[in-house]
Amino acid sequence: MQVWGEYWRIHQTLLDMPATERADAVDAVAVDPTRKQTLDEATTFEQGGLAFYGQVVNHPYWSAPIAGKDVAVMGDCMDSSGYGTLVVKTNTKRTVGVAKNNTRVTLARGEDGSWRVKTIEYLVDTPC
Repeated sequence: MQVWGEYWRIHQTLLDMPATERADAVDAVAVDPTRKQTLDEATTFEQGGLAFYGQVVNHPYWSAPIAGKDVAVMGDCMDSSGYGTLVVKTNTKRTVGVAKNNTRVTLARGEDGSWRVKTIEYLVDTPC
């Protein structure tokens, strides 16, 4: 789903925007609990002098058809090996993602008809 890629585009640039604009940006692509987790993470990172670097490359796949429902579950064998966190002051990488990060994403369709990310689960024991 397109919103999954858009979620990561916003996630990657969240710390580049003013704090006052973050909630509106995240609201466009996520609902709770992911919405709250994403905004809390941005606040924590900013206060801790951390930032994101790189980008995630999505490789989505479907586990079940949507069939007109307002909740959908999809998978992504995303490549986050070029994405992670760094210490802003020293520009030192703190974390690095993995090449085949099997992820389960639950999407919810809002009353406005738009899909948003509801939950993200990293399936660390399930290879993709």
